[in-house]
Amino acid sequence: MPDTPALQAAFPQPHGQKPGCGFPQLRLTAIFCHASSALLDLTVDALRVQELPLLRRMLQRFDSGDVIVADRAIKAMQTWRNGDVTASTCCCG
Repeated sequence: MPDTPALQAAFPQPHGQKPGCGFPQLRLTAIFCHASSALLDLTVDALRVQELPLLRRMLQRFDSGDVIVADRAIKAMQTWRNGDVTASTCCCG
C-alpha cells in the first residue's frame, strides 16, 4: 500500500514504529469458497481493529450448512455461543 497522507490517516502504523519509517498497515478478514477459491467477502479496517469485529460485519454471508474453518479466537466469539450464526459447523484450531 502506498505511503500517502490519506492512507496513513486511515491505516496508521503501529505505535512502536518510528515516525517516517514503514508503510500504512491494515487488518483484513476474508471469506473464501473452499470449492472454487473464490473470494466471497472482505472487510478492511485499521490495524487497531481486531478480527472479531471485522468478522461480525460479514456474518450475514454464512448460510445454513456452511462449514467455517477459523482460529481459536473465532470459536470463543459470543455470537457462535448465542446461535446468532446460521452456519451449521465451526471448525476451529
